[in-house]
Amino acid sequence: LVDIKIEIHQLINSVVSSETFNNVKAELENRFGKLPEELEIYMYEEWFDSMAKSCGINRVVQNDRMIEITLPKNISQEIKGDLLFMEAMQISPNFKFKYFNECITIMFFIKKDDKHFLYYLVPLLEKII
Repeated sequence: LVDIKIEIHQLINSVVSSETFNNVKAELENRFGKLPEELEIYMYEEWFDSMAKSCGINRVVQNDRMIEITLPKNISQEIKGDLLFMEAMQISPNFKFKYFNECITIMFFIKKDDKHFLYYLVPLLEKII
């Protein structure tokens, strides 16, 4: 049982893109059946952490209404704001942005009946990276 938990954790930690997410999810579902939503959210959390670490995001603030992610200057300077806005609006209208001290802050407003916020943030971060 410990070996299976380690193997599952290693599989989940290998998620670095939509493709690997779908492959890992399919492999886990083939072995164990439909995944509980909590496990899928955990997969998104690990994926988000991996992306945040790889692009140097060190400021994430969350409360019950909103989550804010501040991108580092080097990433912020490479992003075209209008394209980021259009990409975000295709994912959800709950995104807002601000630019301060040469850094872009992404704000996602959490709605009570929506899916977990990571279902929206991860695809946007994937487009940024």
